Amino acid sequence: MNSDQVQERIEGFIQKLKGGVVEGLINREEMKSILKKRNDFEYSLARNQVTLEDYQLYLTYELQLEKLRKKRRERLLSSNASHSDNLFIENIIRLYKIIVQKYRNVEKIREQIEFCKANKLTKQLREAFQAAITLFPRREEFWLEAANFESAPEAKRTIYQRALRMNSESKLLWLEFCKSQLKFGTSLIKKKMKEKGDPTIQKVPFVIFKQAIQVAKLSQDLQFKIQFLQLFEEYSKKLNVEDSKNEIESLIKNESDLTSNSSISGLVDKRDHLEKVIQSSQDKSNAYREFVAYYLSKMSTDKEAIESSERILKLFEDIEQKGEWSPQLSIQFIDFLIGLGEIQKAIQELEKVSESYPSSIEFWKYKTSLRARLLALLEHKVDPVIPKLKKADVEVWLRLLEYSIIIGLPFQTIFENFQRVMLLFSKNSKEQNGLVRLADMVHTRFGEEAFKSICECALKHTIPLPMLMKWIVYERQHPSPSKKTIRKLFEKGCSEWGKSSEDLWIEYWQFENEANDGQSGNIYWKAKRTLSNPTKFIQRTVNTNHI
Repeated sequence: MNSDQVQERIEGFIQKLKGGVVEGLINREEMKSILKKRNDFEYSLARNQVTLEDYQLYLTYELQLEKLRKKRRERLLSSNASHSDNLFIENIIRLYKIIVQKYRNVEKIREQIEFCKANKLTKQLREAFQAAITLFPRREEFWLEAANFESAPEAKRTIYQRALRMNSESKLLWLEFCKSQLKFGTSLIKKKMKEKGDPTIQKVPFVIFKQAIQVAKLSQDLQFKIQFLQLFEEYSKKLNVEDSKNEIESLIKNESDLTSNSSISGLVDKRDHLEKVIQSSQDKSNAYREFVAYYLSKMSTDKEAIESSERILKLFEDIEQKGEWSPQLSIQFIDFLIGLGEIQKAIQELEKVSESYPSSIEFWKYKTSLRARLLALLEHKVDPVIPKLKKADVEVWLRLLEYSIIIGLPFQTIFENFQRVMLLFSKNSKEQNGLVRLADMVHTRFGEEAFKSICECALKHTIPLPMLMKWIVYERQHPSPSKKTIRKLFEKGCSEWGKSSEDLWIEYWQFENEANDGQSGNIYWKAKRTLSNPTKFIQRTVNTNHI
């Protein structure tokens, strides 16, 4: 860019800033200061040697101006749209576009998308999604977000079709495509544009299934087919897609028999088996208990948590109506309520069941331990027995902390108890999963800073890899990320999991590529030396020019 172009842009800024002065959002002195700053930034970007940091400084300045504009707008108590609403936004979007195109920076395109969402910039958001899927066509999350953004069914379908042409082996994209069409069918029925049994509703989702299983890598994946079956089962009552569901079910059964794979505990075989047991069993209570446990385990991995909850509640109602209730089923039901965060309902059910089974030793043991825990939590206290538990009972600690979050205890209380957990924590995979789940709950309930506090505490002992990777993502998304901190986290991860985690090395290597500090080559060779099997790592990096 030459000096004439820079001057032309500065003159364009003047007219817009004058509008801000007229509306009282900035004064003339501030206008002069903004023009001087922008002039300096624009000329610095016109140099031959420009870095990502140069653009970042300019972008940060513009974001701060936009934040100030919003505050002053609120102070003026004006909610009407005006020209000043785009006083800084247009330049912010321009800078984002340049950075993304020039540096192929994933984090910046994510920032651009979030900025457009926060400011309800529909046109610019669509452009950002288009840039994301063009520059990063292998990243499923951008395709999914772009598809979900579109309200028109045809536009949504077109995006999924484009995504699958580029990523034909992506299970997630195939499943989400199918799900979007099932949801569309549901919306047509609600609007009374289609009848529930209309065969055209199930035609498109079933065609998607058939196309998915024709992909070579996915054709023999039984678990993938079972996931499709679960989708059709979820929507079977809403859409009456029994024909498609039965055909998929038959296909899975046949393939299971052909492969004789005893490790496949598929949805169909398991469910059919349990239903037969219930019909033939003398002790129906135990059979129902196993059936409930099966559905509860399904719920833990189901994305549609609300629909799963409704299905399980209906199952409990059916069991009660048939008179097959038992102390063991009561325990399952109370645990289910606690999992939903219905603590008060759980306590009420506890008292109600106590009257129904006054002589059940098993239930009274459960009641005593559970009620003590819940009441202690409600009073912001920790059960005095808990700190005396042995190392093997760290899972109890994790459950206790989960309950603490559910019922809304302050973060400080939870953090103090978390520090005790880390003294007991080991590298047992079951405990690691519990710790990761707890960290996710902290992030959802208390935000990013609380999540970082949890991670920093875990880092002093032993932090699970998924927690570390999420921490790195948050650090990289920071407006002014600290390269030193990010490298420290990557090095910690590589010292713990460097021999086995190629994904960790890939992320580290990509970070150094984007940092452009000449370190990516060192990371590449370090990964090759450290990984037990570096073949996949090499294959994933072979097409780049940063080695």
